[in-house]
Amino acid sequence: LTDLPDDPALLGLRAEALCETGRLDEAIVEARRCVSLLRGGEALSLAHLLFVLIHHGAFRVALELADGLPPALPVEERARQRQRIRALYRLGRPEDAAALVGEALEAAALEDLPLATELLLETLAADDWATTAAQADHVLARAPRTPLALYLRGEAREKCGVDGARDDLEACLELLVDEPAAFEPDLHRALARHWLAHGRPDRTFTHARRA
Repeated sequence: LTDLPDDPALLGLRAEALCETGRLDEAIVEARRCVSLLRGGEALSLAHLLFVLIHHGAFRVALELADGLPPALPVEERARQRQRIRALYRLGRPEDAAALVGEALEAAALEDLPLATELLLETLAADDWATTAAQADHVLARAPRTPLALYLRGEAREKCGVDGARDDLEACLELLVDEPAAFEPDLHRALARHWLAHGRPDRTFTHARRA
């Protein structure tokens, strides 16, 4: 960094490296320098840096930095939002996390809903099944053929013991015949668990094999 001491991309990479080598305090200093040098609209991905900070327990710092970042391209902004939500859950602020998810989904244009729905992966990972089901329901009211929303609502309903879980999961599977998705193994695992709980080892095995 001697030639380019104020390059945000290099500072971000250095902060990540410092985190991974256990030098968290130094990493936080570099991360703050990196964010302070960013300009609005700059297409620099810092979502992974936020992820690394959260992974190493710096939840408050990650949230502080995420809130201080200038506006970015939509894909990058959504990735940052996921890290904000993750940090809020880790800090024990589920209501704030759920509110952020709701605001983001409400503000998303119809064409952006599939990407925005990925925020619900964080609510599911945090075991906030009620928020996952409710927000997926809002997505499906606007865009009924959103596979990820069907999967997430089905998974959340299954966890909550609410009727309709299998219908959601199987409807999602039908949509994925023509549009394979990265979450498909998770979908098959959810269906395998469902059929196992309902005493159908044949179907359990079919989905477990495809997971």
